[in-house]
Amino acid sequence: MRLLDVKTLCLILFLAALSACGTSQPTKYYLLSAGAPDTARLSTQRELTIGVGPIILPPYLDRREMVSRSSSNELNVAIYHQWAEPLRENFSRVIGEDLGRRLATDRIVRLPLKRSLRKVLVIDYQVAIAVRSFEKAPDGSVVLNARWTILDNDKQELVLRRSEYTQMPASADYAAQAAAQSQVLGRLSEEIAAAVLELQRDGSR
Repeated sequence: MRLLDVKTLCLILFLAALSACGTSQPTKYYLLSAGAPDTARLSTQRELTIGVGPIILPPYLDRREMVSRSSSNELNVAIYHQWAEPLRENFSRVIGEDLGRRLATDRIVRLPLKRSLRKVLVIDYQVAIAVRSFEKAPDGSVVLNARWTILDNDKQELVLRRSEYTQMPASADYAAQAAAQSQVLGRLSEEIAAAVLELQRDGSR
């Protein structure tokens, strides 16, 4: 009788394990959001045309899953917490929205364009960004480290800078991480917009 009970218990445990293996955690999806104020900060006789791109991400970030660091040499890839669209596309779209609001223009063009369109489109300023890091650091803060440049329509370099921003998320969950990443991205767009304003004041265009 005792042997039968043991066999029955083992069967129950085995079936429970199979049931657990067949149940997966639901995947959650996140987006970066634009946070620039709606008030215009630039007064000109015409709207500027701003080209955004290319945006270059390191391969470990250029993926659907959200990434964080547990140490300087170890990454955590969240299988069940993913970006709702490719991160490069989301990054480009949000920084374009931010710049459009800060510079009071709807003429935001995401680059690269087809060659035929590029030849006929006159861009006042092109913003290209190479991201070095854009994830949660081991200390829990979100870090954005990027090198960016502003070019004129002839591809002449007008500004070249490296910027780094950190932001502590409001909590430890992935929604808070996405919100903190949106905040540091907004701070980058604010610095870029200020550089465009300075170029305008100096008459570089």
